[in-house]
Amino acid sequence: RAVSYATRAPMRQVVAFYLSQARRAGYSADYDSKQQMVGGVRPRDGGAWYAIVQPTNSGGTLVDLVTNNGS
Repeated sequence: RAVSYATRAPMRQVVAFYLSQARRAGYSADYDSKQQMVGGVRPRDGGAWYAIVQPTNSGGTLVDLVTNNGS
């Protein structure tokens, strides 16, 4: 599944949200500031996710989120 959206939230807040929610749901979660990407894997079944985050000129964030359920 994939979704793209824009939010008024600053990029650091969006990254923090995805990192915390992923860890709470049992996924690994890492942020690569060079690639502006956050993502991880769920060890029990290989489910995976990643989000590309880009700041906007107005201080918000563009997000492209991709997920899968694993096996």
